[in-house]
Amino acid sequence: MSLDFLYNIGKFSAKHNANFLIKKGYKPRVTTYYCYGNTQKVRMLCRILISKYDWSNERVKRGFFNFFTTEVPNFPVQIFIDGKLVNKTYLTDSAGYIDEIIDYELEPGEHQISFSIFKKEYFEKLYVYPLNLKVGLISDIDDTIMISNVPQTFRAIYNQLLSSPFNRKPVKGMSNLYNQINDKYNGEAAFFYLSMSPWNIYSTIRKFISSNGFPKGAYLLSNLMATKSKLSYSIVSHKYTQIKHLIEFFPNTKWILAGDDGQQDLNIYLWIVRSYSKHIKSIMIRTINSNENEVYKKIHSRVNINYEKTQVNVYFGDNGFDLSNKIFPNKPAAKKHFTQIFLKKESKNNNENGNGEL
Repeated sequence: MSLDFLYNIGKFSAKHNANFLIKKGYKPRVTTYYCYGNTQKVRMLCRILISKYDWSNERVKRGFFNFFTTEVPNFPVQIFIDGKLVNKTYLTDSAGYIDEIIDYELEPGEHQISFSIFKKEYFEKLYVYPLNLKVGLISDIDDTIMISNVPQTFRAIYNQLLSSPFNRKPVKGMSNLYNQINDKYNGEAAFFYLSMSPWNIYSTIRKFISSNGFPKGAYLLSNLMATKSKLSYSIVSHKYTQIKHLIEFFPNTKWILAGDDGQQDLNIYLWIVRSYSKHIKSIMIRTINSNENEVYKKIHSRVNINYEKTQVNVYFGDNGFDLSNKIFPNKPAAKKHFTQIFLKKESKNNNENGNGEL
């Protein structure tokens, strides 16, 4: 059975279900997502859904309730930025999303974006970063900052679908580490939270980030089934594509990549380094399946690059406090607790030349 066939069946089913529910008196509503931009472009994100439950972003629900929805494809939406109508009406895609990047000049700082259907507006924040943004941090979510037990499949499913969202626990010290990094750059670092988790659980993730003291930021979750290619979307392709998008969206920015060794984060980040080495400042890996020496071996066994000279610091630790002690050492000896990737040729002086700083 071809992917084209499955994709077309999905499109037909979504449209049929939405039309049926609308005829029965159910009204589509807008689920908004935190939007972002630079001073020349804006990425606008929302989704049109029908549900018998209140799925507003202010109300957090047990995981599986977030999936009791019907997407509304080909639905017209008007968009306003700071009260000004954007110059055309947008149609949702086959999964009910509006995900558009438009040319739009704005001053850096927080703005307001709204999505209007049936003459009712749904408001959301739009944060605009300067085009010359110096530093950004792209962070994985599951098992990097939030304990999800992804390597343990059944435990991960339970945590996502059945456990109370208020019981989700942060990885120790990670919010402290991220705030340290933000303070180092005078509160001007940008934060993006990246996950293969679907947008359905956005409200849970957003509440988790705000409740546990992490810096505010935008979210890059998965809109599976939105396009034909996403039928075979993988963790690797999703994360690689989203990081690539941010690098190209903020061409003057140096990026810190944070992940864990439970899945493919290290591989993905090293592939990014191969293609975009000048844009990557450092990598931070939370070790959950390996000890320090095993991670060190993984790094050097996977780097076989003969590109221009550059270097990327790779830090690893069991939690945020461990990583913080290695990135911001209190003693000079602590500066040896990281390794470096030399993209021209592996150096014999690894673990000796760094300064222990991001």
